[in-house]
Amino acid sequence: MAAPAVLRTTEGGGSESFTVVLAAAPAGDVSIGIVSSDPNEGAAAPATLLFTPADWDVAQTVTVSGIDDCLADGNVSYTIVIGVAVSADPAYDGMDAADVAAVNEDDDAAGIAVTPTSGLTTTEAGGTALFEVALTSCPTADVTVPLASANDGEGTVSPASLTFTPANALTPQTATVTGVDDCGADGDAPYAIIVGPAASADAAYDGADGDDVAVTNTNDDIAGIAVTPTLGLATTEAGGTASFEVVLTSCPAADVTVPLASSDEGEGTVSPASLTFTPANALTPQTAIVTGVDDCRADGDAPYAIIVGPAASADAAYEGANGADVAVTNEDDDAAGLVVTPTSPLVTTETGATATFLVALASCPSDEVTVSVTSSDTSEGTVSLSALTFTPGNALSPQTVTVTGADDALKDGSVVYQVSVAVSASADQDYAGLAPATLDFTNSDDDTPGITIAPTSGLVTSEPGGTATFIAVLESVPSSNVTIDCASSNPAEGAVSPASITFTPADALVPRTVTLRGVDDPLPVADGDQPYTIVISPAASADPEYAGMDPTDVSAINVDDDVPGISVFPVSGLSTTESGGTAAFFIALDTVPTAAVTIGLRSSDTAEGTVSPAEVAFLADATALDAQTITVTGVDDALQDRDVTYAIVTDPAVSDDATYAAIDPPDVEVVNRDDDSPGIAVFPSGGLVTSEAGLSDILAVVLRSIPSADVTLPVGSSNAAEGVVSVDSLTFTPADALIPQYVIVTGIDDADADGNIAYAIILGPTSSADPSYDGIDPPDVSAVNCDDEGAPPGSAGWEAYDANPTLALSTKSDWDGASVSEPMVVKEAEGSYVLWYQGRNKVGQKHNRIGRAVSADGVVWTRSPETPVLSHSGIGGTFDEVDAGAPAVIFDGATYMMWYGGRGRSRPAIGLATSGDGIVWTKWSGNPVLRGDAGRFDTNGATSPHIVRTAGGVYVMSYTGTDGVGVTRIGMATSTDGMAWVKSAANPVLAGSPGAWDAGGVKEACMVLDAGTYRMWYAGFSNNVWRIGYADSPDAVNWTKYAGNPVLAPSGLATFDSKGVSSPGVLLEGTTFRMWYTGEDGAGVLRVGYAAN
Repeated sequence: MAAPAVLRTTEGGGSESFTVVLAAAPAGDVSIGIVSSDPNEGAAAPATLLFTPADWDVAQTVTVSGIDDCLADGNVSYTIVIGVAVSADPAYDGMDAADVAAVNEDDDAAGIAVTPTSGLTTTEAGGTALFEVALTSCPTADVTVPLASANDGEGTVSPASLTFTPANALTPQTATVTGVDDCGADGDAPYAIIVGPAASADAAYDGADGDDVAVTNTNDDIAGIAVTPTLGLATTEAGGTASFEVVLTSCPAADVTVPLASSDEGEGTVSPASLTFTPANALTPQTAIVTGVDDCRADGDAPYAIIVGPAASADAAYEGANGADVAVTNEDDDAAGLVVTPTSPLVTTETGATATFLVALASCPSDEVTVSVTSSDTSEGTVSLSALTFTPGNALSPQTVTVTGADDALKDGSVVYQVSVAVSASADQDYAGLAPATLDFTNSDDDTPGITIAPTSGLVTSEPGGTATFIAVLESVPSSNVTIDCASSNPAEGAVSPASITFTPADALVPRTVTLRGVDDPLPVADGDQPYTIVISPAASADPEYAGMDPTDVSAINVDDDVPGISVFPVSGLSTTESGGTAAFFIALDTVPTAAVTIGLRSSDTAEGTVSPAEVAFLADATALDAQTITVTGVDDALQDRDVTYAIVTDPAVSDDATYAAIDPPDVEVVNRDDDSPGIAVFPSGGLVTSEAGLSDILAVVLRSIPSADVTLPVGSSNAAEGVVSVDSLTFTPADALIPQYVIVTGIDDADADGNIAYAIILGPTSSADPSYDGIDPPDVSAVNCDDEGAPPGSAGWEAYDANPTLALSTKSDWDGASVSEPMVVKEAEGSYVLWYQGRNKVGQKHNRIGRAVSADGVVWTRSPETPVLSHSGIGGTFDEVDAGAPAVIFDGATYMMWYGGRGRSRPAIGLATSGDGIVWTKWSGNPVLRGDAGRFDTNGATSPHIVRTAGGVYVMSYTGTDGVGVTRIGMATSTDGMAWVKSAANPVLAGSPGAWDAGGVKEACMVLDAGTYRMWYAGFSNNVWRIGYADSPDAVNWTKYAGNPVLAPSGLATFDSKGVSSPGVLLEGTTFRMWYTGEDGAGVLRVGYAAN
């Protein structure tokens, strides 16, 4: 056997060998076993050596290999045991060779192996990395290795420790490193995982450290604005919303404000207008709401965007940063279409009952849309409007169409017909081809035999000839003529016309008007309101359905116009003189009494005046209506006591007629003119007005006492180029000293536009043989001459009719025998003029009523036989119980509308009546249409209306308002139907001008609408005289008075209009203005005059 002294093996598998050979050839096979004394340290191979006689001398090799363990146990000796030989050769059998010594070298050391120790990467998104830990040898006891992150803000390790047992010490255990997120954009961060020191009962391992593991945590934070979603959002025009979220991609160093805005606010809006992120909430998404905006056009779905950013922040990384814009679509909810409501049930009747429906467009068109409205059967129903026009501005505003049932005379039952609503024209192609809408209507039949009388009650006539009407009409077409008779149950109270009505099959459905006319008592007798009946006979006809049909009789009341009263006139303004001058007044009864009436008369101061007779007596007959003259005579004294006022006292009436016994007539005020001091009275003392157009004014002069000799007063003009006087002097004699003399001052024309020029009427000094009157120099009288150059149409240049008045009084007993005034003229056709006017009677009950006259030229007038055509109601509580006057008439070719002033027991107001012929009038049931307002300029009443109608169908009214102290001004009101009126907020629109010719008040305006300009003529008052002036306006609210006013003044002394002119009514024919006006004479009597310009 050849072997080293000691074999050396290693735990790493290192080996050595030795050889064995037999020394001599055996007789048989020799088997020798080979085994290690410590198999944990080394192993021998092969395990058996077999020598045969043939190869006994061939050496066989035994290889010894070291066996590894995990213990750090140092080098260990062991033996390769050579076993006892086994052979059939007894020489060899049992032979035991020497064993071989061996040493196994230890390769184990206590330590902690970590793999890998570098290059590991985690991420802030939670990305992980792995490493393994194992012991380098098997410990004698459990070993616990702690694991920890050097920076928990960047990464963590799991588990926190690894425990190795002797059994698993060499098995690697895995540790997981997880990146930790932060919200700062701080870049990639290195950190380490600390391995150890270990804890163990094995001293070799207790306190052992493994290599630390180097890790990098990859940053995932970038400064930015994240918007979600940025596509696919939709809003609706109905206000539908969508939302998106905005968040920062990292935490900023300072607050970040992100503005939000819509690229098209006509399609959508965003809320809020900005979002603010702080470092604390930067990563928390905030929600923005996008809301669709509606329009009325069918413009399709519209794209728009919500603009996100640029941001504002003290963090430079975020300053100016933009988020992605958000694409939004606003879904259109508009489509071209016709909106028609309602569509059913729609019913008209043959009686003319209507049904209405509304038409609007479903969306706003790009151009005007004309919609036609047609009836499929106009014999059953007609439409109020054949075409409707919708613009982009009013497309959604419904327009009303009224469908009126058409009558026929057939018993045809209810008939269905259609109304078509279709677009007839539009440049908007969406509307041009739109399908029409069709509405079904049913026209209800009304044809059953019958006779309609309406009304059958409530009719009122009045004694001065006031009328009322009812209509009679058949309810279906008869087979032959139908006749009914009408008769009054009391012809002394009311008459009926016509007395018989015949309906034929051709005109059976045409209403016939029956007129009731009140019959006056032969004499004014206060017999009260009297009822009577219009008896309608049973019908006569060959048609059996109508034969014998008895219509309803009609009840009526005839209003008595006779009220017991005692008229005393005048009751003021009378003067007597100390020289025995007299004055007169009159007394009459208003009705015939049932017994004689006696009234005592006496003077309150017989030292100033006496009255004759001392009493008046009226018999119970028609003579009671005749006025009796009472004479008052002045009484002289020797005192210069100036003018003294006294009264003629009228005692209460004495009579067996109880209605008169209670009446105390008004006393009469009289002034006794003192004749005991020299002086000259001039009236007016100033304010005379003339014009270059020839307008004159009047100056009155009278002596204050009787002189002993003639007194001559020189009269002249300070500027004869502006005004001249009718006389150069006035001479008063002792006989006529107390009789006023008049000077007419006439304006002089020039060609210069020099404005209104002031001048004076120079009076005195007087000359007289009476020393008390010689040298008296009364104050001069101021005057102004109004320039007429550049005068607007209808102002300067009026010329009064030479034969005025154009309408005079009727006879004393007629209804208009006392006065005619307030004219209103309508030209109905060429050569056909109609005048409505206010009239008043002299005797009996004195009421204003409205009359009618006709003319071929507007100058020569003939009263209509039906006058008065409109009377006071006489019914207590009505606004026109006492008076009806001041008419204003508009005629549209078919219907007359009259607005008039009414007076009852309270303040005057304005009413409305309508007529088909201008003669028979029907008062509106809702009267009055205009009243004064408490505390306003018209608090004491509204009257004297005048109306013009604009091209647009608006009625414009001027009227006179009277305030609480009696001052009159002019107001304006407008109406669309003539019934409901709205007063101007600027009222009063015209008032008197201080110190001017109209300083005392303005009233009774009339207007003409001339090519867009409102021209007004009105009455103005000053110096106890009414004159007529002119003003114009672009809007009937803001008026400019003519600088040359007044344009018409009294025509002279002792004329029908010497005291004043007022209530103008003007008609424009071509370029000529024609005026009818009221003139008042010295006795206060009113008549109608005429002038032209």
